Amino acid sequence: MLYYEKINNNSDKWVLFIHGLGGSIETWKYQLEDFRSYNIIRVDLMGHGKSALVKGSADTATVKEIKAILDENGIDMVNIVSLSLGTLVAVEFAHLYPEMTGSIILGGSILNLSLSRKMLLGFVRILWFLPARWIYSIFARIMLPNENHKKSRRIFVRESLKMKNSAFWAWLSAISPSKKKLASLLDTLKARLNRVLFISGDEDFMFLPGIRNLKEKLHSCRIELLKKCGHICSIEQHEKFDRLSLQFLADTAR
Repeated sequence: MLYYEKINNNSDKWVLFIHGLGGSIETWKYQLEDFRSYNIIRVDLMGHGKSALVKGSADTATVKEIKAILDENGIDMVNIVSLSLGTLVAVEFAHLYPEMTGSIILGGSILNLSLSRKMLLGFVRILWFLPARWIYSIFARIMLPNENHKKSRRIFVRESLKMKNSAFWAWLSAISPSKKKLASLLDTLKARLNRVLFISGDEDFMFLPGIRNLKEKLHSCRIELLKKCGHICSIEQHEKFDRLSLQFLADTAR
């Protein structure tokens, strides 16, 4: 089973935090105080932090493991706050278990990658002979180039050292879902648009174009852009990220 931590704040509502590629539950430390009005579940994705990697599709296997964790703890409904790679996991969870999914926050979403981003990921695959942590350091520098991205870049490079090479390559394949799978994920979002919030930095050079293209497909989806902020918006501007997320959860509570 995935490694996870549960924080019981004596609430009747739960929030599930899902981190990004190379991260761990520790990357959500900036959210714990602000979300104290909710009970919290934080998970390490497969092959990250203290979670082992198992055979099969990493994203689908992780979603099923999350379902098992919620069942084990008697949780029948959860709101999801996700980041980067975690946004794919969040939407797939909503796709497979809609009855257990409340509102969804997609921070630095990587859904609907543009062609140039897919080309960059293809370039990363060419570097298969390098240790994953080297590739991630290069990738992080490209993804988070500015001085104000330095803190989030440092944290994610540090956390990536805990990830095995096999986990890196397993999850890299999940970043570019097939057209069929992407279509099913977009259908899931369309069915619950009023309960989905995208939050991205306006300096998220690598993934923001894909989100803007996504808006053309989803039309009424809600997107909040944080000024002078990069991809890892939950760290770089965590106060604004938390305020927007909490307000959205309150507005969509049921």
